[in-house]
Amino acid sequence: MKKNNKKSKVITHVVFDNKTGKVIHTHQRYDVEKEAYCECNPKEILRLIESDDFILKQVSGRDLKNLDVVMTTDMPEQWSSRLSGFLVDTRSKKLIEMPKIELSSDKKELEGDGKDKTTIEIKVVNNKGKVDDSYEGRIKISTNRGKLSARGGVVKLKKGVGQITLISANETVDRVSIMAQCLEGKCLMGDLDLEFV
Repeated sequence: MKKNNKKSKVITHVVFDNKTGKVIHTHQRYDVEKEAYCECNPKEILRLIESDDFILKQVSGRDLKNLDVVMTTDMPEQWSSRLSGFLVDTRSKKLIEMPKIELSSDKKELEGDGKDKTTIEIKVVNNKGKVDDSYEGRIKISTNRGKLSARGGVVKLKKGVGQITLISANETVDRVSIMAQCLEGKCLMGDLDLEFV
């Protein structure tokens, strides 16, 4: 058999939730004789994973009808090791990098008197650092110190932006951590550190 020195394209099948775009699973098939990656039948891939309860728990409504498969040949190698940072655009059926949450504050230090406060700006930004004005989801803000103005720390973003107020605690703390998480799982977490002095 003649050796094929030409590197074959890596064909990756991405199984995703067609309601949310969340990547659930990836699948690749390599043909040793042809020394190349092969296309697979999407129905065959879905049949292979349909009895996997771990996968089913991640699907909207635990309904396999909400699963779909998209094939890509241009997935960078580093993506496969951190697919949690990517999703499938359900309209274009393309794998895209998830937007991320950015937090900023008008102050880095607050008086530790239980009264001082700061406004925390919340933005969902794309991989180019621009606000994703199509984002309308809910962000859960949590902190290890102080009090937040929104009930349960949940803020509904409009056009990718929102804000919440943090009121200091009556104590001195070197590091006050604020964390932001998307409740719909459509963007990467964000964080911010402040001080109560």
